[in-house]
Amino acid sequence: MNNIVKPRKIFETVMLWLLSFCLLIKLLLMAKVGDIFYKLKGQITNQTDFVTLVKKLSVMTEDLKALEVFATIYRTFLLFLLITFACFVIFRIINKQFGKLLKESTIMIWVVITASVYYVYITKDFFYALRSITEKQYEQGLPYALYLMGRIQYILDVKYIIHTLTIIIFVSTVLAIILNVRTLVGKEDKAIWKKLNIATFVSCMLLISGLISWNIYIEYDNKIFKPFEYMVKNYTHKNDKIYLFGSVNMRKVNEKNIDPNFRSLYLNGVNYEVERGNEELKKGETRNIKVSFNAEIKEFLNLKTGEIEDKITIKTVPEIVKSIDEINVKSLFKYLSKYDERYSRYSIKDEMTGIYQGKAIDGNAEYYLIQKIKYDELSFSDISKFEENDEIYKLIYLGVLYRDGKEIVGLEGLNLKEGIKLIKDVEKLMENLKESKIEKVN
Repeated sequence: MNNIVKPRKIFETVMLWLLSFCLLIKLLLMAKVGDIFYKLKGQITNQTDFVTLVKKLSVMTEDLKALEVFATIYRTFLLFLLITFACFVIFRIINKQFGKLLKESTIMIWVVITASVYYVYITKDFFYALRSITEKQYEQGLPYALYLMGRIQYILDVKYIIHTLTIIIFVSTVLAIILNVRTLVGKEDKAIWKKLNIATFVSCMLLISGLISWNIYIEYDNKIFKPFEYMVKNYTHKNDKIYLFGSVNMRKVNEKNIDPNFRSLYLNGVNYEVERGNEELKKGETRNIKVSFNAEIKEFLNLKTGEIEDKITIKTVPEIVKSIDEINVKSLFKYLSKYDERYSRYSIKDEMTGIYQGKAIDGNAEYYLIQKIKYDELSFSDISKFEENDEIYKLIYLGVLYRDGKEIVGLEGLNLKEGIKLIKDVEKLMENLKESKIEKVN
C-alpha cells in the first residue's frame, strides 16, 4: 500500500505547488494589465484609431515587456502542470484506480488545465501583439502593421470570452488548491461525492465548450456586412416639418473594429435611403429603408452582404428643440456618449465648457458643445498641432436638436466630420462665438 500512496502524494504535492505558482503568476499578470490600463486611462478609449493606439502603447515598452515575461512564465508553469497531471492520470490508470480519477481535487485540476489551455490558445494573438510592439516589428512595412492590427482586432473581438475564462480559471484554481490541501492532509484516497464531481466536471466542460462555440460564432459573424446593426434613427426638418433619415452610430462602429477601412466604410460609404424621405413624418406609419454602400471597400474587407433592407414604424414624431429648457440636458450627454464619436467622456469642466446656442438660417435654434480635453487624449494626427502644456478646447457642432418629451432622440450634426474644431486660442474662440451671436445656455 505504501508503494501506491507515496507516488500519489508526490504527484499531488507537485501539482499543489504548480497550481499555487500558476495562481500567483496569474495574479501578477492581471495586476500588470490593470496597471497599464490605469496609466492609459483617458489616453486610449474604444474610439482610438489604430495608429494612435500603437503609438501610445509603443512608449510603454518596459511595461509591455514585463507583461510578456509574466505571460511566458505562466505558460511555462502551466506546461509543467499539464505534464505532471498527465503522468498522474497515467499512474492512476496503470494501477487501475479509475474511480479515484473522480476525486474532487482531480476533477478541479482537470477543469483548471482545460480552461487554462484554451485561455493560452485564445490569447496567443495578444502574445504576438506584445512582441510586435516591443520589438517594433510594425515599423518594418505595411504587412507587419496589418499583422499587428489583425492580432489586436482579434483580442478586441474575444475580450468577453477572455474575461469569462479569467474568472473560471481564478475560481477553479483556488478551489483546486483548497481541495488538494485537503487531500494531502487527509488519510483516505477515494472519491467521496462521485455523482456531484461528475456533474461539476460536465457543467464546466459544457461552459468551456459554450465559450468555444461563441468564439466560432464571433469569427463567422465578423465576416458579415450588417449596416442596420449600426443605424441610428435621425431627423432633419424644413420649417417645423420633421423628416426621417438614417445616421451611423460611429461610436459603435469604432468599438467594433480598429481597421481604418472598416470605419471609413461606415463613416463615408454607407447611406440609408428612406422610402418617401421627402415626406413629412406621421405617427404610426411604416417606412422602408434600403442601404447603399461602397462595394469596393466592402469587397476589400472580404465581408459577405447581410440584410440591406428593413422597415421602421414611426411610434412618435419628435419635436424641434426651441430652448434648452425643453430638454433634460443629461439626456443630450447620454445621447452623445452613445452615438457620437466626437464626444469625449473624459473632458474637463471649466467656465468655458458647456452647451451653446445660436440661430440656424431658418430661425430655429441650433446648438454647439465645447469640451476641454487633455493633451494625451489627442489622436496621432492632431497631437503635432499642440504643445503638452496647451489648454485645448473642442468645439462640436450639434445642429438642430430633436426631442421626444424631454429626451433627446436626434441631432442633425451627428458624427459630422466637418462639425468639429480643436482650439487653443481661447480669446479668439470667445470672439468668434460673440460675433456669431452664440451664447452659453448650460
